[in-house]
Amino acid sequence: MRTTCASIRRWACSASRPSVALVGGLDSLGGVIPGALIVAAVEVLSVRYGDPLLADVSPFLCLLAMLLVRPWGLFGTREELERV
Repeated sequence: MRTTCASIRRWACSASRPSVALVGGLDSLGGVIPGALIVAAVEVLSVRYGDPLLADVSPFLCLLAMLLVRPWGLFGTREELERV
């Protein structure tokens, strides 16, 4: 089986989809579009001003930054955990 750049890029594109949903907020459908725009902007800026090899890693770095700043996403609702 031959592996082409298109098939590798298709895998990388599908691997960044969960990070888009988590950045926007899992329970917010309206947060997916701003989440996708933010992840795409981070990816484009990392290719433009950094190393093009960072294009596949940048969505996960964006996700990591979002989880550190706002763990429930941009438009997600904050859920309080009950202590037992």
